[in-house]
Amino acid sequence: MKKAWLYLLFLPLVSCSYLTEFFIYNNTDVPITIEYQALRPSESDPFTTNPKVVSFRSFKKTRDLEHPPPIDIDTTMLIVTCKLQPKQALWIGADTNFSMNNSYDREKLRSNLEYLSIKSRSSILKADSTNVLDHFKTFNLGHIGILAE
Repeated sequence: MKKAWLYLLFLPLVSCSYLTEFFIYNNTDVPITIEYQALRPSESDPFTTNPKVVSFRSFKKTRDLEHPPPIDIDTTMLIVTCKLQPKQALWIGADTNFSMNNSYDREKLRSNLEYLSIKSRSSILKADSTNVLDHFKTFNLGHIGILAE
């Protein structure tokens, strides 16, 4: 009986939270240039003003780079610009318990974006808050991203 009470006492302390990270993946064989403008400064929300470049082997696993390339951040205009080599990704933020099927979460994802541009040698992807969700793909609970192909 004592064990049952302890179980009931600690049950509310157990949660099933997970962290979802957002990336723009360079899945091409050429460098790409990414530029986006955030609407407000943010350390971790999607379209953060504090992004980082990582490497990836699959869209579900990323790894920090020992010597990441520079990221240009205009702190006045909140414009982020960087160049990614093949198999590099730009981490653009994170959220807890995020789902693309949840309208509130989808609104959070697009709410800090003024515009996004991804340029490669042969194509340009342009998006803004009205259409950026169309470009995101869910790889697993922890990884959602845009593929530059």
